[in-house]
Amino acid sequence: ARLTVRVPPESISIQYSGSRVVDGGMVTLLEEKKETLVCETRLSNPAPYLYWKLGGIVYQSDTQENFTEPGTIKYRSLATISLTFTKEHQGKTLECLVSHPAYLDGDGSAYVQLDVLYRPRVEISRDSSGELEDGKGRLRLTCSAQGNPEPTISWIRYGEEEAQAVDTLEFDPVRRENSGIYICSANNTIGKSDEESTEVNVLYPPRVVRVSPGSSVTVLARNRTKLVCEADANPSPKYQWLHLHKKQGVKKRSLTSELLLEDIGYGDEGEYVCEAINVIGKDERVARSQVVQVNVEGVPLVTRIIKNAVAMSGRDVRLEAEFCSDPRPLKNTWEWEEVILPAGTQIERSGTTYTAELSNHPDVKDCYISRLIIRRVSQTDGRNYILNVQNDHGFSLETIQLDVKDPLSMASLVGVVVSFLVSLVLLSILLIIIYRKQKLCFKNADLDNQDENKVSAYPDYKEDKVEQIQPVKDTQSPLTSSAKDGDLGIPVYQVYSHPVRHLSQSSLVSQTSGSGYPGAGHTSFSTVQTGLSSGHTSLTGGLPSLQHSEVYGQLHLPTTSNRGSMKRRERSQSGLESYLSIPAVQDHQENLPNSIQLSNSSFPVSRWKPTKV
Repeated sequence: ARLTVRVPPESISIQYSGSRVVDGGMVTLLEEKKETLVCETRLSNPAPYLYWKLGGIVYQSDTQENFTEPGTIKYRSLATISLTFTKEHQGKTLECLVSHPAYLDGDGSAYVQLDVLYRPRVEISRDSSGELEDGKGRLRLTCSAQGNPEPTISWIRYGEEEAQAVDTLEFDPVRRENSGIYICSANNTIGKSDEESTEVNVLYPPRVVRVSPGSSVTVLARNRTKLVCEADANPSPKYQWLHLHKKQGVKKRSLTSELLLEDIGYGDEGEYVCEAINVIGKDERVARSQVVQVNVEGVPLVTRIIKNAVAMSGRDVRLEAEFCSDPRPLKNTWEWEEVILPAGTQIERSGTTYTAELSNHPDVKDCYISRLIIRRVSQTDGRNYILNVQNDHGFSLETIQLDVKDPLSMASLVGVVVSFLVSLVLLSILLIIIYRKQKLCFKNADLDNQDENKVSAYPDYKEDKVEQIQPVKDTQSPLTSSAKDGDLGIPVYQVYSHPVRHLSQSSLVSQTSGSGYPGAGHTSFSTVQTGLSSGHTSLTGGLPSLQHSEVYGQLHLPTTSNRGSMKRRERSQSGLESYLSIPAVQDHQENLPNSIQLSNSSFPVSRWKPTKV
């Protein structure tokens, strides 16, 4: 049998650049450069297994070689690793781990501390008071750098040559001249950092720096000129050109830095200013330039005229035009046919007076008002009138056409308009009257329908019993002979008989005392003759009471209850009074019946056809 003795390594060490590094010692490396380290073990049996660990990550050895120590059976082992180190490895530990069967409590190891050298990295931070306005804001710029070895920081503004070897730049308060791009960098023995920059933007309100062509410019009429404005501001300004009028106020003529005046006229004359505008925060800042005076010279130009005028025969009319002229006009005339009328003169022809006037414009410089006043206009004055204005630069002509109307034709027109308006008013009144009458008719028809649909005050009577109601003829009526003889007598009764219910005189009176009618609904009725003789002069019972008279009136002119039309009730009462006032009726009042038989029915009385007896 063969006996093998396991012997762990007597030593473990790490070597860099051919030199052994003490355990836990420092190894200095360059960033972004590939470096090789060696791990060596001595006098082990059998040979161990070697691997690496850096920052918690295990790496296998690139190579491992095992050699027999001279004169022994023990081994010497060499394991190598090649890595590219970065600044993240700075200060970390690199271990060489040894795995061997003789280690009962884990692996053996050796380690070194890494010192990675790298060029600086810089970072800029800002601390400000919000908007950086000239003379108001505050700003601090800080440059931070990381590098091994420790770097040196410097600031420089773009466009300048001299740098400042400081970490922090402070502006309190910030000024517009502090605006620019600031660059931070750092240096150490390994190299120079990449540059970092930040922009300082100081805001300030506009300031007009130039206006051309100057404070005054003279332009010939019908020509052109250009006004230019330039301002300094941050943020960049917007522009507008304003035309200042004493009477008309301020007019905007351009929204750019340039104002181009083409085909210039006297209306373009006056004062102009340029405004530059920007916004800082929420506030609008405005700067105004000096005034630029624009003067216009040239031929006279008519600025306002009415070319078509209308006049009434026999009345006065005024033809008027406004014009501007610089220099002053040498000639101003009104001309028609063979007439030339200069301003300030007057002529009379055929009873008509013509007067020419010229006056200065009350509001506009170098402008005038020319008038031709015609008094007692006639039909022959309807023609074209020419305004002629001249100065040193030339002349201008304008024509006004005058149309003369007959006053009678105008009066006729007014009459037609008035007639139309009156007809329109009358038609409106007629339509309103027709509408109201139609509305009243519909209302009465609705009331009639309501009366027919009323529920009877005597619900025990059914409509199917209507066919049982028969007319009653009184063959013993004492009024028959009188009617045949042509005597007026008592009017024929509308008599109905229904054996449903009989009321005595007293009960009839009690029913009519509240409403004036026997019952609240429609009724059927018949006369009950008591003690009638063969003659028409002996009806018993005497004259009925007031309630009986009302019942009699109802018999004569049947009506509905109070729920019917008030007009019907009035006609019934007036008919009863008229009838009782007839002498012949008064002679027969003693023959009036003193009791009446009533029958209740929901069937309207107005539908019954009365039978003469």
